[in-house]
Amino acid sequence: MSEHLKFDTDFLDKDTPQKGGNIDRKKTVSEDNVFKQNWKNILIIGGVILFFSWVIFSGDSSSTNSNSSSSLTANDTVTVGKYSCSSYNASKAKSLKPSDLISNQLDIEKQNLDRRSQAIKVSASSIDTDYVNEYSQASISAHNAKVNNHNTMLDTLKRDLQSFDTKTSQFNDQVDAYNNFLDKNCTKK
Repeated sequence: MSEHLKFDTDFLDKDTPQKGGNIDRKKTVSEDNVFKQNWKNILIIGGVILFFSWVIFSGDSSSTNSNSSSSLTANDTVTVGKYSCSSYNASKAKSLKPSDLISNQLDIEKQNLDRRSQAIKVSASSIDTDYVNEYSQASISAHNAKVNNHNTMLDTLKRDLQSFDTKTSQFNDQVDAYNNFLDKNCTKK
């Protein structure tokens, strides 16, 4: 459905009063209103034309840019480690690459768990070689306190090792996905 735009051109036919002539005040007010109304119409029509021009030209430029960028990505090659990839595949690989920060955190956590594991071995050895006087309640209580402390440390270590194993497994899955993507989509140098 097309609409026809109607332009009010009646203001062009009206006579303007000559300088020094008698001016009817009522006529001047209505002519001013017509003049204002005409400018309002002109501005609205101009705005509509500018809007549609913007829509048409912005649509053309974006399609041109997408075509040029797709041809650029198809021809560009980027080095990713020991692989040569199109820039598109390099970008995808970058999004799959596991974080170096997480790798470093896992290394630090493993060192901490190793230290704690060593401390538990020392604690176990100490408990095994500890002399307990069976006739002294103080000696028995001290030994039981050592055993309880050791068991608490051991339970905490087991829980933390399970958590570490889960994090490590997730990280390794990310590494595998990254390496598999590079193998399938890039060329090894």
